[in-house]
Amino acid sequence: MTLSLIDRFDTGAETVKAAVAEALAHADDGELYLQHSEAESLMFDDGRLKTGSFNVEHGFGLRAVAGDAVGYAQSGELSATALKRAADAVQAVTRGLSGA
Repeated sequence: MTLSLIDRFDTGAETVKAAVAEALAHADDGELYLQHSEAESLMFDDGRLKTGSFNVEHGFGLRAVAGDAVGYAQSGELSATALKRAADAVQAVTRGLSGA
C-alpha cells in the first residue's frame, strides 16, 4: 500500500489541511507543495558490482500571496512543527509585511 504524500507527515491529513487553511485564510492565493523522490545508483567495474546506493528525499513548500507580496517557506521535514514554523513565516505577508 502506497501512502499519499500528505500521509507522510507525523500528524493526520486533516490536521495538515487545517494548518494550511489557517495559514492561507487571509491570503489572496497560496499553496502547499509536497515532494518525494527516490534515487538508486549501482556502479559496476568489469561486470562486478562495485558500489550501490539508495536515497529518499521529501519535504514541502508553503506559499502565500497577498497583493504584491509573496511569502514562501520550505522544509525537508514532514512534521507538524515544521509546518507550524512555515505557516508563521508565510502569514507575515497577510499582515502587510514584505522583504527578504
